[in-house]
Amino acid sequence: MKKLAVLLLPAILCFAFAACGGQGNEVFSGPKPGAESSSTAGEPILPAEYDTNNLYSEVIDPDAELIEYGVFYKAPLGEPVFVVNIGRTSPHFNIIGSRIYYADCGTLYSVDLQGKDMQILSLAGENDDGIEIQQVTDYDNDWLYCRATKWEMITGDPVALDGLHRVDTRVRVAHDFSKWEPLESEG
Repeated sequence: MKKLAVLLLPAILCFAFAACGGQGNEVFSGPKPGAESSSTAGEPILPAEYDTNNLYSEVIDPDAELIEYGVFYKAPLGEPVFVVNIGRTSPHFNIIGSRIYYADCGTLYSVDLQGKDMQILSLAGENDDGIEIQQVTDYDNDWLYCRATKWEMITGDPVALDGLHRVDTRVRVAHDFSKWEPLESEG
């Protein structure tokens, strides 16, 4: 059984890395590779102010080999307007104030409602536990509370093999991404 796990682990890691497009190697960086905004030649397609209840996520190209989700604005009249590509791992996003927050491949993203001003927070290499943010679950005035995963050594479990496993955890991140901290596990 352990030999099977040793043989499958590299394949699983390669698949996960390929699915995420190799992202997450930088803590803060510029626009997400492949992220497109809703503007052409610097002019926004979206109105300066609009009803954020008209934002929704949907598969960008259902016929594509790799599924990617996007946030779209449903205009009162006319076709939906593409705002931002939110990646391959989850169609979930949060609107907090004047920004859209979402996670993709363990990295947290924030973009303005026009799909332009993007901020990126990747914790890869910034912590010993390999914490990866999965989704924003709650927020208050200063903090985003996120579901995350981390590496943890598990031994003596009757079901899992002894070794490192991804386990659920929670972190909180400042709205401006200036700081983050793990939250103590309950229980």
